[in-house]
Amino acid sequence: MISGRLVNLKRLGLDYLPYIYKWRNDQQLMSFYGLFPCASMAKIEQTVNKDMESGNRLDLIVETVKGDVIGAAWLKRIDWRMRTCDLNMMIGEDDYRSKLYGAEAEFLLLKYSMHELNMHKVHAKIVEFARESQKLVREAGFKKEAVLRQAVYQNGKYWDIVVFGLLQQEFEKFLNSPRGHKYLRMSNRKDSEIG
Repeated sequence: MISGRLVNLKRLGLDYLPYIYKWRNDQQLMSFYGLFPCASMAKIEQTVNKDMESGNRLDLIVETVKGDVIGAAWLKRIDWRMRTCDLNMMIGEDDYRSKLYGAEAEFLLLKYSMHELNMHKVHAKIVEFARESQKLVREAGFKKEAVLRQAVYQNGKYWDIVVFGLLQQEFEKFLNSPRGHKYLRMSNRKDSEIG
């Protein structure tokens, strides 16, 4: 488990399928990820099983320190040779969105990916109308690298995907900044193995 002050990250297991199913069927939430609702629990289970067997991703559940399951986080497309990956984050429970829970979960996963997995670079791909998500990654030091024009169709319109990147040395610079010190203080519980 990766522990913080507000949230813990732990490995996704099949016992969390009802949460994933609920969130995947939240049309408003899925619009931020360029996805459509998924009607079948069997399809969710098949996808989660396939993802858990993959050697190039890490699927985690985000829960409060009190044990409330509130979201999920992923490192996807992990390239162990090039030391790169994509970071995705979802706070599925509406009462916990737009608060510090997502920021701490993102920070903990970034810290884990850079310090424990020794990633050289982490990407984040965010649909253009998800301004809060863009602000969050920018605050952690991510730089805008590209725009995938009209890559997602949602609500009768095509939207761009904005690609951000964060290098390991940029993350270390962030950690040494006043904002980085704030994040370190906020999540100063000791990391441990993901279980």
